[in-house]
Amino acid sequence: MLDLVMDGEITAETDISVSPPDHARKDGRATVQTLPRKRVWRGGVSLETAYIPASSIRGALRNGAGRAVAEARMKRQSPMTPEDFLLVAKGGIMDRKQAGQDNRVVDWEAAEQLRHDEPLVSLFGAMSEKIVGRWQVADAVPPEPAEPARKGRSARAHPFQRQPELAGFMDSDSYRDFLEKDAKRVEANNAEDEAERLDGNVAREQRRPEPDTAQIERWRDESKTLKERAEALRGEAGGVVNIQQPLGGWEAIPEGTRMTHRMRLRDVTEDELAWAFFALRRLAREGRLGAHESHGEGYFSAEYALRLARGGGGFEPAGTLRVADFELRLDSGDETLRRAFAESASLPGGQPDGGA
Repeated sequence: MLDLVMDGEITAETDISVSPPDHARKDGRATVQTLPRKRVWRGGVSLETAYIPASSIRGALRNGAGRAVAEARMKRQSPMTPEDFLLVAKGGIMDRKQAGQDNRVVDWEAAEQLRHDEPLVSLFGAMSEKIVGRWQVADAVPPEPAEPARKGRSARAHPFQRQPELAGFMDSDSYRDFLEKDAKRVEANNAEDEAERLDGNVAREQRRPEPDTAQIERWRDESKTLKERAEALRGEAGGVVNIQQPLGGWEAIPEGTRMTHRMRLRDVTEDELAWAFFALRRLAREGRLGAHESHGEGYFSAEYALRLARGGGGFEPAGTLRVADFELRLDSGDETLRRAFAESASLPGGQPDGGA
């Protein structure tokens, strides 16, 4: 069995944004997508920094490889079922009630057979099959705390406001109807915002030792009237979408930020090592992490120093691995690594880029 440690650095070649679930905050009426943050010790002091969570990197590796496998099997006229794909690319799925149960019964022979048949499952694991992945992926964390840049703040308005001359190209009756409905949507949003403000007043007043019950009732009545007004206006406008709305934007790790990063392939076979290189090739070919692809964000480069151990022995330096210019490059004199790297180019969807 092989144990490969990859210690290195990821560099943001453009701004990088990642948006895990529930990472958002309100800024007035707009919602801002925020970066995850964690506390780190630097010089004996606890500091907070933005970072790229391991799940984002791990997901990019697994999803890219899973898509390539699905595409290759379709070309061989042996398409995957949705359940097959979810097992390979996501680790399978479990019913919500099943997920809360653990009977500790594992079919080891079946699990080992699945590891052999689906190396990506062996590398990344499968919750539904109680298989633990052999690829450990850490967070990418800046050596010095990184303060994210705020991007994308603006107010989206319909183009007729910015270019009034466009009205001359529109059907006059439908254009007038559009403006009337849009004005009603704006008014409905304003009424709803005011109702939310009054509801906040009620909540704060109720927390006081001696709340003003008469004032609370007045606020509640006014809030109810505003909400009814908003609902009626939206009905007249034919929906709740308002093309004029504030855009809170998102946070991004700034271009040029360097982040330390470690990965480890623990107790893998040479075949699994080839599949790991295959997943890294796919990620290198994509060249990016995170969100806001249409804005050209997420591009990165990386370099790792490699240490390899065999059969439980000690680790020895084994070269370097680089991700740059949409290629994966291995610089190593170790025959096992070179052989696995070469094999990875011939796996389903692999590209013979890079060198060894």
